[in-house]
Amino acid sequence: MTTEGTVHAPDVDQQLAGPPRSASRQGGRLRVAVVGTGMIAAVHVRAARAAGAEVLGVLGRNRERSAQVAAQLGLDRGYDDLDAVIADRPDVVHVCTPNDQHHPQTLALVRAGINVVCEKPLAVSAAQAAELEQAAADAGVVATVPFVYRYHPMVREIRSRIGAGELGRVLAVHGHYLQDWMLDSDASSWRVDSGAGGALPGLRRHRLALVRPRRVRHR
Repeated sequence: MTTEGTVHAPDVDQQLAGPPRSASRQGGRLRVAVVGTGMIAAVHVRAARAAGAEVLGVLGRNRERSAQVAAQLGLDRGYDDLDAVIADRPDVVHVCTPNDQHHPQTLALVRAGINVVCEKPLAVSAAQAAELEQAAADAGVVATVPFVYRYHPMVREIRSRIGAGELGRVLAVHGHYLQDWMLDSDASSWRVDSGAGGALPGLRRHRLALVRPRRVRHR
């Protein structure tokens, strides 16, 4: 896969594959669908609306969950399955599901010619990520991963100071990601299931995206 680590140049540093394309409705609102019904899916719905997009609906683990979350978010549609999402022909689909679902869902979408915003990590293996990159290039769609922390004012300030030479030569970067949502011994989540990708690929990926100095292609 391609990992890009610069904080500037937003026109290129989040694009994994495929050339930029105009909205299917020239001059109109982008039509967006969201796959996933957890906390981050709701964040994506709010962000898409704030950007002026029309959010068509949401897909959950089953029909009932889709309908429930669609009602909670004020959306018209709760999709039955991914095929129904594809049939609706949105301009962009946001994939906000557990890590092990990113590859099959994103692959199906890009092969259908639909642009994708996929939550990190893109996949759970380098082979899967490479397959997605190639599929997006072949389909001529835009497929992106939202590494948004690089645009945080504090991160941009640090990058500016490093670029100005104020911090000297940076040899190592240490990072911590402190949260308390799993302190309860009874708490459970796909994030602690190694079979579903676990938490480390997602959290660690943010740090890698921040510190990489240039686009790096992994083989």
